[in-house]
Formats: sequence, structure tokens, C-alpha cells
Amino acid sequence: MAFEMAQQLNAQGEKVAKLALIDVMAPTPAGTLRSLAQPLHKAWSRLDKDEALRITIQFAQDIGLNLMNMPAWREKLEPLKPDGQLAWVVEEAKQYKILPSDMSDEEVAHLFDVFRTNVHARQSYAGRTYHGRVKLFIAEERFLKSIENPTTGWAKLIPEGLDYEAVPGDHYTMIRKPNAKVLAQRLTIFLGAAPKDA
Repeated sequence: MAFEMAQQLNAQGEKVAKLALIDVMAPTPAGTLRSLAQPLHKAWSRLDKDEALRITIQFAQDIGLNLMNMPAWREKLEPLKPDGQLAWVVEEAKQYKILPSDMSDEEVAHLFDVFRTNVHARQSYAGRTYHGRVKLFIAEERFLKSIENPTTGWAKLIPEGLDYEAVPGDHYTMIRKPNAKVLAQRLTIFLGAAPKDA
């Protein structure tokens, strides 16, 4: 959202002095096929097994559950129906203390709905080139554990450069106590520093 807001301000002739992004993957460049956009328009129950599995795997990755490090995860997930796949991921995430053990089914459903909405928005958004430097604050746990480099894709969209810095926590805990204090301190330092072109 901040990336697009900066784009719109630039388009209106406004100068964006500093742009900070918090643990966000690069948007799909304009014109790129978006593999998940279509499945997310369908009802969950109407997804075919491959589409449901792909979305469940992405959800696991988003919450910080690295399935690639788990033995026989695919054999456990593939035979399950979509709701069963989601339940299995949630139970594994609770076991590894990624999600709270007392998280209710309603909270899980809400978290998954937010994830699907965000994926749909991200997959539907066509990124444009941004003329300016950007600072990306990356969740340290995602940066260290993810199979995807969170900075991948930004070089095409930010030719003037991307600076990045790891912040304690994962995608969710970096904005909660005690990690939120560290993020706030680093944002304050970034926003208080003079722009590089000044």
C-alpha cells in the first residue's frame, strides 16, 4: 500500500522524501501472469486440489512454517481436502509455536481470509517503476528461514536502489511487543536521517 501511495504522490508531482516498507515482497511487475489471482475469485470449496494445495502452502510460508524442512509434508497434505490441509498446517504451526496454541477456529478462519485477500490484492496489483530509494524492513525470521529472498523482484521496480534491514521477529511478531519497539526505533532513525541525495 505504501509503495502505491508513493507512486500516486509522484504522479501528482509531489516529492516523496522517504519510503519505508515493512516486510513486503515485491509486487508482480506490470504485464506478468498472476497464477493465484483466478483461484482466489472462486469459493474455497470450488478450488481444485492443486490450487487449494498451492494456496495452503503459501499460507504456511506466510505464517513462517517452512514445509520444506518437514519430512513427508506433501504426502500428508495432498490426500486431504482443502479444509483438512488448512487444519493440518494450523496444527503444525501451533506445535512449532508459530501460532498460539489457544488460537480459536474463528481466529484461524479470519487469519486465512485476510491472507487470501492480501494474496489476491498482491497478485492483482501490477507494480510500476518507482523513482527513488526505498528502505525495506524485513522480518529476521522470515529472512533467515524462507526459501524466497524477500528482496527479489525489487531491483526491476526500484532502479535507484533498495536498502534493507532485518528486524527481530517474523511477519506477525515484528509488529508486536517486544519487537515493535525495535522496529519503531529503526523507523525513527530512518525517518530522521537526511535523504541520501540531500
